[in-house]
Amino acid sequence: MRPIKGNPPPEWATALIERVCAGEGRREPRQVQWWHSKDAYSSGRYWDGEKRLHITAGTMELDQEMVLLHELGHHLARPTWHHNKRYWELTFKLYDRYGSYGLMAWAVVREGEMHAKANTEAEAYRYP
Repeated sequence: MRPIKGNPPPEWATALIERVCAGEGRREPRQVQWWHSKDAYSSGRYWDGEKRLHITAGTMELDQEMVLLHELGHHLARPTWHHNKRYWELTFKLYDRYGSYGLMAWAVVREGEMHAKANTEAEAYRYP
């Protein structure tokens, strides 16, 4: 994985990328762009053909982690799974398996706000 433009990802993000890809038996993305924002929330994008991740990291650390795992979900999923049921099943498993304490609860709320299709899969992970 090599950074292009922007900043290299922070150490925790590099370690998470390595852990997820090793745990899922997949290669790491070829390139990772890491930008910073003064907004609280983060955003991201994944280019399958280039195997490139772009993260614009907001100030909320838990959201940075969620967005990174969301984009790694795109990296691990088939290109035709873009935000469909299979994609959300995979991504919520990543949140559960690799996310830090509290991430799943945050992801259920945040993904539900952003992506209507995530709500169905998020139901399985909602806390009482």
